[in-house]
Amino acid sequence: MRILVADDHALFRAGIRRLLEEAFEEAEVVEAGSVDAVLTTCEGIGLDLVLLDLAMPGAADTSIVAEVVQRVPNAFVVVVSGSERRADMLEAMRCGAVGYIPKASTPAVMLGILRLVLSGGIYIPADILKVDEPATVIQPPAGAEHLSERQKEVLALIVAGKSNKEIARTLQLSLSTVKLHVASVLHSLGVGNRTEAASAAIRQGLVSG
Repeated sequence: MRILVADDHALFRAGIRRLLEEAFEEAEVVEAGSVDAVLTTCEGIGLDLVLLDLAMPGAADTSIVAEVVQRVPNAFVVVVSGSERRADMLEAMRCGAVGYIPKASTPAVMLGILRLVLSGGIYIPADILKVDEPATVIQPPAGAEHLSERQKEVLALIVAGKSNKEIARTLQLSLSTVKLHVASVLHSLGVGNRTEAASAAIRQGLVSG
């Protein structure tokens, strides 16, 4: 799993990098300290997860979120910001972020949110909802239109009865990347397991049975 940590503070990046490498096996963490570096990295390598600060040099507003989402459509983009303004949170989510983590959060909370996101959920801070309402997970509309071409390839192999290891070999992907794609496929189809995903795919005519 390849993760981009984008923040203009080197010390913060180093701390997050260490946390991620200890928490996620096979994690390959790359860093960027400015908007230009973020966009260059997005163009240069495949990414599975992006942790993005909103206050880096060159970032005028939350439009950087939309730009990153557009450049790495198969990655999970999560904002990690010092801002706890409701307007910033709302706009980041509208631009395509699947999570918003205030920098005041504890490491345990951050890892919990990231695991949630990687499993296909969306983390909504409580401030976006009501003042005393706990943070929650929402599900986006299910449907094949949310699947990328790579995810459709993964889905076809799921229908064929292939295991994650077999899918990884066939598509020449890492096992961790395949797991992310499988989670995204299940999430987009609104199903809970591979069997239901295969059934939904055949029923909707996405692949032949």
